[in-house]
Amino acid sequence: MVQDDAYGNKQRYERFKNGLDIFLLSPTQRFEKLGRKLRNDKYYCKNPDNLKYFEFLFRRFEAKDLSYIRRLRVIGTFKIVCHFAEKDVKTFDQDDIDSIVAEMHKIYRSVESKRSFIKNIKNIWRILFPETDDKGRKDSTKVPYAVRHLKRSDIAKSQERARDILTPNEVDNLFRYFQDKPQIQCFLALLYDGLLRPQEAIYLKLKDIEMLDSSIRVHVREHGKEGIGISWVDAIGYGYVQKWYLFHPHQETKPCSPFLFSESNYNSFGKFSLRKANERLKKACKDLDLDKRVNLYDLNRAGITHALLRGVPSIVIQKKRRWSSLKQLKVYDHSTSMNVMESELIRLGLKEPSNKNEEALAPKLKLCVFCNTKNGFSEEVCFQCKRPLDRKRIQEQVERTEAIMKDDVWKKIAELESLIKT
Repeated sequence: MVQDDAYGNKQRYERFKNGLDIFLLSPTQRFEKLGRKLRNDKYYCKNPDNLKYFEFLFRRFEAKDLSYIRRLRVIGTFKIVCHFAEKDVKTFDQDDIDSIVAEMHKIYRSVESKRSFIKNIKNIWRILFPETDDKGRKDSTKVPYAVRHLKRSDIAKSQERARDILTPNEVDNLFRYFQDKPQIQCFLALLYDGLLRPQEAIYLKLKDIEMLDSSIRVHVREHGKEGIGISWVDAIGYGYVQKWYLFHPHQETKPCSPFLFSESNYNSFGKFSLRKANERLKKACKDLDLDKRVNLYDLNRAGITHALLRGVPSIVIQKKRRWSSLKQLKVYDHSTSMNVMESELIRLGLKEPSNKNEEALAPKLKLCVFCNTKNGFSEEVCFQCKRPLDRKRIQEQVERTEAIMKDDVWKKIAELESLIKT
């Protein structure tokens, strides 16, 4: 039995399945009946004859035990088909399918979404209207004629909009922005350095975090897309994860407590909300004047891209991400030829870093010279002893202290001189 995920997709799926008749009502009729507006309320089934096909899809979902997010994506595709279908979809020919695809291009902007729609509609037709073999038996391996002409490769790659990848300096600024929120810093570090998926991170328990001398081993025991396994946090995220681990209220008493939990429900340790984390990330980008569309998965993309530019081998990223192959690496790698060339020249010592972004390609832990605590690369003050980590700031603080001491000494001398004269 497939598990629910961190986004509550099981409830969304069951709500749609149990209230299927509501899909026949227009947005205005739904509001009059329910007294509230539903999510994605603009689509409805214009032909009641098409409603019965959802039952066939539900049975196939349960037979294949698909994840709830996958079920909702397929349903979302068929909802669009039913919304624009004036007649029974069973009678659709290729011209009717083309008209639906034309409407789809007005709805979706990204190439990935468009290609996913093509894939889903072909799978839906295989389920609902399968072709037959020579003996008249249903053959789901054949693509039905009505959708046979559709190809995902027809969606031109030139339509794809460049992804707004975060630079190392912008990631640094994000960590600084949340310097008063160690749990958020830890969460971002798990995504950026540990390469965990957001859902995997929020289901971690305290016992899943294994502190080592120079790295942190993270055991993914549940809700892992690639199954169970381990990841690790080393140079970049070590200080942030260590800080939250030491600050955790149940660090020594309850190893089965959630590692991350809802701040609004601190005492009962409610589930960490990905929706609120996404909202905080977008607000941080707005406050930092980052004119980019950024979500939690963009931290994964940035982490993988920056790791490759630092010279981390692809096989290390594959094992850290727990992929079965390197095929997915092409999706997450957003580096350009110019990025690779410049980072290689810097690595070989043939070029000096010209900006903070290039300097951040080889981040290091900041070691406090007073208490030897390892801090995150963007920290300016040691979280353990509260002393500055930057050498210039330490020198300035020492010089100020010496100046104050000299002033005090001269004041004492002046007071002694006045006493002697009197």
